[in-house]
Amino acid sequence: MKKVNRITNKIRLLMGIFCLFLLIGCQKSPEEVIRKQLELGHRYLEEMKYEEAVIAFNKVIEIDPKVMEAYVGVLDARIGLGDVDEAVGILEILYKSFPENDLKEELKNTCELVSTEFSDDYERCIEVYKRILEIEPDLEAVYLDMSELYEKQGMLDEAVTVLTSGKEKCNEKEQLTEKEGELKKKIKEKLFSLIREKFSEEPMGISYDDFDLDGRHEIFAYGLSNDALSYSVWFCDQSGKQCEEIYKFAVSDMSEYSGNGFFRPKDKDGKLYFCPVITINDNFGDTNHNMLRQYYIFGIADQKPALLSFDENVNIPQADILPYLENVIGKFNS
Repeated sequence: MKKVNRITNKIRLLMGIFCLFLLIGCQKSPEEVIRKQLELGHRYLEEMKYEEAVIAFNKVIEIDPKVMEAYVGVLDARIGLGDVDEAVGILEILYKSFPENDLKEELKNTCELVSTEFSDDYERCIEVYKRILEIEPDLEAVYLDMSELYEKQGMLDEAVTVLTSGKEKCNEKEQLTEKEGELKKKIKEKLFSLIREKFSEEPMGISYDDFDLDGRHEIFAYGLSNDALSYSVWFCDQSGKQCEEIYKFAVSDMSEYSGNGFFRPKDKDGKLYFCPVITINDNFGDTNHNMLRQYYIFGIADQKPALLSFDENVNIPQADILPYLENVIGKFNS
């Protein structure tokens, strides 16, 4: 009986060992699992089974987070599903984890997804484009698309700002420069049309330039007001959102337009104090019937319309012009 039990135990032991070897033989190496899951993921992509593809590629990432092919597979699947935020998120991971690799094709596909999914939602599209530019700033096509989206909304100033930013960050900038020129021309036409509506006849003087060197143009104009009872000075910024009458002269005050022109006085630290643009001579009589002359010079200070005024008896030596400007300049705060 004991002999039978020993034989039975030996058989059980041998069977256990056999099963163990069999189990070990059946187990696949991590490399083999990765290869199989990648093949499965790509097959799902071809069959447009994007959810299944995401699962297959994510299994690879769980085993080895350094397999770039798996992230690209997830990205392609997310693009197929139209999952914009998830696609951009994967793109961010790719750029951080594999900075040495060429990801132009992945960028191109993601940008195409954004433009397709948000073709009617301009704000959302711009928002996602900004995320993409944070990942890779050297994308001329994205800056062009963003400027077009702003232009469709009538936001020409913002469109130009985007193009200017793109020119600073892109190696290829020929199309950006060309588009920027077209938009600046449109902005000028828009502002001239807007400013002319403020007068009853063609303004006596219009001056348009980037007076304070901030990269944005401003416009000043002087002429007969729509009420025909006064002469007005109007100012508009490049966006057209700030368009205001900044000064008014009664017709009887004998004000005279003296012309346009500007210079840029700066202090020793390079600070720009004031850019004179339009000069008006205002002649009037005092209580003793003496004729006096007051000079009004309108311009820009700290990116806002500003006024410098003084009478004809003031003598300003050239050496003292900066302190004088600093003391007497008055600003119109919107």
